[in-house]
Amino acid sequence: MKDKKIFIVAMVLIIIYILVSEAEEKRKDREVRNLIDEAKEYRDCEIDSLQAEIDSLSLQVLSWENIDYWIEFYQIQHPEIVKQQIRLETGNLTSTICMENQNLFGMKLARVRETTAIGENRGHATYTSFAQSIADYALYQEYTYDGGDYYSFLVAANYATAKHYISALKRL
Repeated sequence: MKDKKIFIVAMVLIIIYILVSEAEEKRKDREVRNLIDEAKEYRDCEIDSLQAEIDSLSLQVLSWENIDYWIEFYQIQHPEIVKQQIRLETGNLTSTICMENQNLFGMKLARVRETTAIGENRGHATYTSFAQSIADYALYQEYTYDGGDYYSFLVAANYATAKHYISALKRL
């Protein structure tokens, strides 16, 4: 009888040990799964953050696709005419002022209105990026343009010193 009791107690202890071990194993599995999920979330967050940084950097590359993006982003009025201005002012994105100053419009440093320019070089405004040049053009439009024919506005505003500026724009 004593042997039978010892056997039963031993069996109960073994069963308890197995149950506790299984419960502990399941708890550890849950912890590991939670850590894996957290690592995935962190990785996904890091990947999203890196992708956002890459996207941001790629939007700083001077290309017509990015110019279109920033023109839309800053809600530039008369975007097709403005793109003609960029082509003309920069020699199709190749001029010295464009490359050195990140200036797409041949803009002078604004002295009266708000500006995104950071300085002046070669008598023209300098920007940290071409996107900032477009942002400044948006400020220029906001400050000076009140609607109507855009070519007439450019003439009235004395936008360019070239005598045939508007006809050159229209030929592009």
